Amino acid sequence: PMRGMIALQEVASGKDVRFTVPSAEHYAGIQLEKAQAWLDAIVSKAPMEVAIVGNIEPDAAIALANKWFGALPNRNADFQGERARRKVVPRTGPVIEDVQVDTITPMAFVLLGWRGADRSDTKSQIGLVHASTMLNTRLMEAVREDKGLTYQIGSGYQFTGYDHMDGLLVQFVADPAKALEATAVARETVASFVKDGPTDDEVEATAKQFANIFDEQEQQPAFWVQMLQRLHANGRTLAEVKNRLAMLRVPDAEAIQAAMTLVHQDARFARIVIAPESAFPLPEPAAAGAPAEEPAEAGTR
Repeated sequence: PMRGMIALQEVASGKDVRFTVPSAEHYAGIQLEKAQAWLDAIVSKAPMEVAIVGNIEPDAAIALANKWFGALPNRNADFQGERARRKVVPRTGPVIEDVQVDTITPMAFVLLGWRGADRSDTKSQIGLVHASTMLNTRLMEAVREDKGLTYQIGSGYQFTGYDHMDGLLVQFVADPAKALEATAVARETVASFVKDGPTDDEVEATAKQFANIFDEQEQQPAFWVQMLQRLHANGRTLAEVKNRLAMLRVPDAEAIQAAMTLVHQDARFARIVIAPESAFPLPEPAAAGAPAEEPAEAGTR
């Protein structure tokens, strides 16, 4: 799975160096003095954001922050420079990538991804989070239980912190001989969800699931640290955080379908298959399934 995520980020970003694995030659060429100078500049000048959460009075928390952080060098609190460095020019899909690995394990790992909504589009992002939860059940039933094509399958929505790199993901492990057939069924399942939208039962079940999750998590200090630790760096306000949490508790069927329609496009799609070299070329499914994959964008490595 980790190799699949690396491959997906590489191809989705157009091989942006921030999403590629450095080579051994690159590491060998790093000079300690230059690396230390780079780190010293960040430690001494980069903006810093601190979140303090716990059973403590605000004045006491501020006093502790002043004590432990007040002695650090003065720095600019403007995060605009960091935000600019988080912009990525995405590659236009469909992107099809086969990755050959040196392994004796006779399995294929398949990752399907659709580039997500813009980071500023909160309504669509939350709709996609809800959609990925609902798709988990549909994919399990259609691909694993009904067809018996995978060992396991799941979906989720990934937040990366970079523009144009969030995404709706479907991933599974299968016999290489069944990988493309499972891919076709998975894509059909997603397409059906886009066309018809979620059912009332799915909306109700997802609302209960998220209510249970947040009822528990909101009692944990670590949850609020995660919510607040990059508040200003991400250009958000406390009101926006409160609004996002409220929206996550109340799935909106129309918003979910609209968000899926937004991202379910060939130009946003990527498919990665990782398997032993002996598994290629992968056999095509016996029956027509998902839309044909574009050979012009295909690659093998």
